[in-house]
Amino acid sequence: MRFYLKIDQSPEPIYEAIKLYENVHAYSSVLKCFSLLCWSEFKKQKYERALDYLLEAETYIEKYGKLIDNLAKLDLYYNITVVYAALNDEQKSTYYTELALKIAKKDQILYRLNDFYRFLFFVNVFNDEAEKSLYYLRKLRAFGEILEDPIEDLTYVITELQYINMIEKDYKRTLSIVVEEEAYDPAVMQIAGIFLNGEYAYALWSLGRMNEAKEKLNNLYLPEQNKHPLDLVRIYRSFALRSLCYLHEGDLENAKRDILYASDGVKDFQDTNFKRFILEAYEQIMTHN
Repeated sequence: MRFYLKIDQSPEPIYEAIKLYENVHAYSSVLKCFSLLCWSEFKKQKYERALDYLLEAETYIEKYGKLIDNLAKLDLYYNITVVYAALNDEQKSTYYTELALKIAKKDQILYRLNDFYRFLFFVNVFNDEAEKSLYYLRKLRAFGEILEDPIEDLTYVITELQYINMIEKDYKRTLSIVVEEEAYDPAVMQIAGIFLNGEYAYALWSLGRMNEAKEKLNNLYLPEQNKHPLDLVRIYRSFALRSLCYLHEGDLENAKRDILYASDGVKDFQDTNFKRFILEAYEQIMTHN
């Protein structure tokens, strides 16, 4: 509780809890403790330290695997997958994804499958893998129909828009898909709106409708809770888009401000179509006379 209330987020008390859980053979709770430590470091973008905690947790699966429930294992493997992706280690990320999916399919567990499929969708759409992107998009749509969860529906719309923009390039179709914002909690829409408007702005920009694209990005900001490169690069692309809109208006000062922010933000990220877009915008703006 002290950890959650941010009274004391040092690792020592958590390790004390780990010893107590281990003494009563509650190994699933041990994994949760290590995940707490991981995300504490992940928020600071200390990805290597975050991974160390997860790999330490994995040793408990190696020793006590049969005493740990599969849901806890799936949580851990998902976290490892996400952190390896943040470290640009696609091979390890894929390995743990496949490990988790093998457990889920073998024991017919739906838990976390939508998260894994969403993650795989983003990885493939960022790499222009049309067939694989569509495969995972269809999986997500099927999940949405099963879960009947409004948040899941909203998340699916964002992924669909991204697929249409990046793979199909049918920008008019993107703009035809409208989200009824009042149907969702305002706090949810505040974050989701950043990604939605980013996709709408990209479609408008691609159609040459610069003023409308810039208007979609008027309230653009980087949310504190978004720390994963797969999320960040999508937001930085929106800053690059806005910088191009400023350039179109002849506002070179604001164009440089936004593109410098975006290019600096992605400098350590792996090469994807989103990062290339940002770097190409940087060249265009910084060499403009």
